[in-house]
Amino acid sequence: MQRKFNADIGESIDKFKRVMKEFRLRKKLYRVMLRGRGLEFEGYRAYAPDDDASLIDWKASKRANKLLAKQYREEQNLKVVFIYDVSENMVLGSSEKLKCEYAAEVGAALAQLILSFGNKVGLITFSNEVTNYIPPMRGRQALGAFVKEITEPSKYGGHSDLCKAVEFAYKYLPSEINSVVFLSDFVSFNERCKGVFSALVKKFESFVLIVRDKLDYEMPALAGEVVLQDPRTGEQVVVNPKVVRKAYSEFVKKRYEAISRTLVSNRVDFLELRTDEEFSVKLAEFLKARVLRK
Repeated sequence: MQRKFNADIGESIDKFKRVMKEFRLRKKLYRVMLRGRGLEFEGYRAYAPDDDASLIDWKASKRANKLLAKQYREEQNLKVVFIYDVSENMVLGSSEKLKCEYAAEVGAALAQLILSFGNKVGLITFSNEVTNYIPPMRGRQALGAFVKEITEPSKYGGHSDLCKAVEFAYKYLPSEINSVVFLSDFVSFNERCKGVFSALVKKFESFVLIVRDKLDYEMPALAGEVVLQDPRTGEQVVVNPKVVRKAYSEFVKKRYEAISRTLVSNRVDFLELRTDEEFSVKLAEFLKARVLRK
């Protein structure tokens, strides 16, 4: 990657923090990240009108002749690891920001929120192999290391092999990790990934943030013929964009639907983010939905 990295990390963090405050989600972070895993049952309390209805224990309520809600002891000092795509796929963009720049703002904003409660954040970066692993840390040092790693242009390159990152995480992440967050365009997700991906998300509570550009969905309407080259093999092919646009869009749609089915079948929440859309409200709504579905 040759250009200067165009990401406003500070503004993205501040804006997301304001939105999360408006959504009243900051204090519910543990339920967002754990969805019930790692929460120790403590007892019952009287159900309040603003409580989540899923907390009601109907059998206990019937015995007590009043509505009772389950109460959990929230696990402190969460350890959250991001699996983060730094492949050449992410160095693509048709709007103001490349996918990697947009993803950096999303990742930094979410990481800062997690760290602001005294939790720990770690990072696995990958392209055609795992390029770095930063064990979970807390505080400013953790945010600094996280941001430095994902905003350094020289870190980006190589084709994307999500399978390698998933295999690494399954093999080497310690069992005390509470949650895993994927941040990638998921373009390289394929049949080979399904088995180990299923094993990983069963081992750790996980959710997926898919960052895409409109070029990931449709080929630009260019006049004449163009030469496309496979960056891995060097193989070239001449195509007429007007002729192949429809076929390309249909292929991409089927691939995305296949990915969606895999995530749904594994009960993994996922959110698609597009580089031409502001992410703060959309991400906050996604996290709120995870709280409500607990």
